[in-house]
Formats: sequence, C-alpha cells, structure tokens
Amino acid sequence: MAVAVAACTSQEAPPADDVDVDVDVDGGEPDTATVGPTDDYQRTIIFILGDTRPGEDLFLRGGLDHDQARARLGLECTAENLACALPIRHRNLRNATTAPWKRGDDVLDWVGREDGQTELSDGRPADGTAADWTTSEWTAELGQARTVAVDGFGLEPLNRFGPGYWMLDVDVDCSRALPAAGARWFEVKSFIANGAGWEPDVAQPGAPYPSPNHVVRCGAINVFRRGSSAARVYPLDAPPPASFRFVAVGDTGKGNQGQLDVARGIGRYCRVHGCDFAVLLGDNIYDSGVTSAADPQFAHKFETPYAGLGLPFHVVLGNHDYGGGGAGDEHHKGQFQIDYTRRSRTWRLPAAYYRWQRGEVELFALDTNAQMHSRDTDQARDVAMWITSSTARWKIAYGHHPYRSNGPHGDAGRYEGAAGVTPWSGDGVKHFFDAHICGQVDLYLSGHDHSRQWLTEPCGGRTELVVSGAGASASSLPGAHPTHFQSLALGFVAIAIEGGTLTAEAVDVNGQVEWTRTLTRP
Repeated sequence: MAVAVAACTSQEAPPADDVDVDVDVDGGEPDTATVGPTDDYQRTIIFILGDTRPGEDLFLRGGLDHDQARARLGLECTAENLACALPIRHRNLRNATTAPWKRGDDVLDWVGREDGQTELSDGRPADGTAADWTTSEWTAELGQARTVAVDGFGLEPLNRFGPGYWMLDVDVDCSRALPAAGARWFEVKSFIANGAGWEPDVAQPGAPYPSPNHVVRCGAINVFRRGSSAARVYPLDAPPPASFRFVAVGDTGKGNQGQLDVARGIGRYCRVHGCDFAVLLGDNIYDSGVTSAADPQFAHKFETPYAGLGLPFHVVLGNHDYGGGGAGDEHHKGQFQIDYTRRSRTWRLPAAYYRWQRGEVELFALDTNAQMHSRDTDQARDVAMWITSSTARWKIAYGHHPYRSNGPHGDAGRYEGAAGVTPWSGDGVKHFFDAHICGQVDLYLSGHDHSRQWLTEPCGGRTELVVSGAGASASSLPGAHPTHFQSLALGFVAIAIEGGTLTAEAVDVNGQVEWTRTLTRP
C-alpha cells in the first residue's frame, strides 16, 4: 500500500504562544541522538476531536517524519521497510467494534493496514491504527451508559474535554521515537473511514520541529483537534483539568459578505487554537425568520457560511427569528427553528430556552424575545430553579437581547431610548435579569446590537456582560458605559475555560486576537 501522507514535509510554524502546550518545549534545534539500544515501552495516550457520524470510525497513521529520521537517526524509511514505524501494544481491546482491527496491529505506521491486520469489523477492514470514541459525559439520547473501562468506548475519566474525542491508548517503544527538547516525539494524522478521509495538514506551534502532522510526545497525554494546529500535552500522572474553547457570535443571518468574512475568521482562529463548539446569539435568519423547518434560508444563511468548520452551533432565538420584520410578534415562528435541529448536523436548538452542561460549566440558553413580550412565566420558573440548583464551577447564560449596551438599542428597560413602553422598551428583559440572572451567573453573552463590547461594570456585582453581535454587519456605539473593549469591526468573541480559569478573546475577521481578558474561580 502506498504511503498516503507526506510525513516529511517541512513548513514554517506559527509563534509558539498560539498553542496550548503544557510542557517545556523550547522550539530550538532538537537534540541529535541515535535510537536507544533497548526497548522502552511507555504508555502514550492520544485524544483527537473528530466530527463523525454513526458508521464512521477514526484511525490514526503515523510514526517518524522521514526527513527527520534520515537527518537525526540515519534511517532510510520506505513504505516497505517500515523503518519509521513505531512498535505499539494496544491497551484497550474491550471495544467489540475496534478490537478486530487492533489484532495484528503491531506498529504505528504511515502505510495503513498491516499484513497481519486481516480481521474485519462490520465487514470492513482496518484503515490504520483504530481509535475509540470517548466522551466526558453521557447524555440520555445516547442510550445505556458505556465506559471505556468496561465497554472499550464511552465515558473515560481522562477525557476532560467533551464528547467526540477519539482515544488511542497504547504502549509505544519510545526508544524508537525522535529525541528533541528533552523528550521523544513522533507524528500522527487521522483518517475517518467510511466518511471524510484524511484530515488536512496542520502546523503545530511549539512543536520541536516543523511538520504538517500532529507531533506527539511519547509517554504523555496528547490532545489534538482534527484539522487544527492546537495541541495540549499533559503528564500521565497529572490528569488534565476540564477544558474547552468556544466562539460566540450573533446577528449573523443575512447571507451577506460580512457573514462570510466572519465565518472565515472563525475558521482561521479555530484551525490554530482549536474550538469545540459555537454559540449563536440570535437573529439567525433575517429579516422575519423562516416559514418552515424546510425553509431554504437555512442553507443560504447558516449551512453554507459555516460549512467546513466542523462545529456544533448551540442556538438561541432573536426578535427577527420570531418574525414581524423584527417586531418578534409572530410567536409561532420560533418553533420552525427548533424543528430544524432534527434536519441539521450542526444546528442545536432543542427548545426555545434550555440548559446544558460541559464539564465544570453549565450553560443557560435564554429566550429573551419571550421576556420582551411577557410570555416567560415558565422560563422564569425553570431558569430560576436551574441556576439555583446548579453546582457547576462556572455558570454562563446566553441570549439575544443585552442587559446593558452602548449600541443603538441600549439598555434593557430603556431600549431605543424609551421607558415604560411595553414591550419595546424591554421592561420584561430587565425584570427577568434583575430577578434571575444578574449576580447569579458568571457571564452573560448577547447580541442584538451589531458590535462587540465587554462592559466594565458587572450586573449584580458578579455577572460580566458581553455583546457579540458583529456577525454580519455593524451599527454604531452611541452609549457611554465604560468598557474593557468595544469595537464596530466585524468579528466574534472566543471563550476558553480550563479548570478555574476563563480566558476571553475578541477576534477579528482575519482570526487575529485583538484583546484578552482572564477571569478566575476557585
């Protein structure tokens, strides 16, 4: 079988501070040494986030970079001699689907299926070294709970990153890996069988040498995202903290050049830093929402702009989604976008308001248009109960209308400069937030005003207020509230959470970080 990846290609890596690597990698000239005289098998774990559907499986191929092996170890590697392959021993043979593919898989190589990998699974041959699907939490729609410890897939304590992180848990002969920066290294690239195939090249910042593949530290926990240059490395004896990264953007649904530009910026940012999901902050379909779950506007104003990102979008509804040209008074229209969840691979809107949890973070999705129109009795009851009963370290709420804003819509209770004009002044939003949100959550993300703002004064003394509504067009910033950051330039906000640290970034359409803020919680 021919080598299916250019494992020896060199390219310039981005600056080292663009990647989250938790080991001391100086990026300087790697050590030169020969392969050790004795075997040195060390447990090595690789997690790689891959967007797969039922019937698709993720395999890894890898080993030594051919050029690096020639220059540093004097090896002449070919597809036939497997001189750049690494001997491995699988630690997980409990998964009934992947175990047949693992039998006879004695090396990690660029070839794919070895001569000894003859067994089929579901009638299909192996396409490399098989990984196992894992998750950090099990949800009811997945059925009976499964665990890696018992079933070979499912819940895995070392997965602190979320669902869909495929895991390879093997003992690797690290004496055969490349010595560099005080450690031993090799490379991998993923292949989704019965699906997307090879992942694209990456350029991992902070790696000990340039490569278009993920560079793995032997004897450690390595965390990657398919198609992303981001990487994290942890020692085996120090389990990684729960972590994830997402982007938040609103007022997107115009299908215009601005929306396409922001979508490209999200793609550029996430390819470098890695993103787990996106939050869509309402006004998803201008100007009056959709007329059914099959409305072609979904393709033009959602699916096409964000195609290729590989991210699930967790959605809330805005006033334009409820029709009336933005009046938000065609209340039946919200259900069409809820129903679209069953049609889309990436659109997530299970109800007009809902909650969900990711590790140590609980997220509360609000229907602020219902609050505007005093149709929020059930929402007020449920959200108050959810937040009060939550034991999550971080609590994040997101909705369409802002509580406070320097944009032309302004503050809840005085939207458009009016007061006491129900529903247009937003008294319902203000009452809801004063009673249930301000001081009760750590962060509130909103859109509605077409700008990006991080206001200085929290509401209720605790809740940081963020506007990220520059997903397709910009408006103005006439208000005078103090801000840590504000801009009319198109872009989005990115949030990374790792344990007790939340890092927020304002990002432009080129995927470049303009501003950063860090919050901590015990």
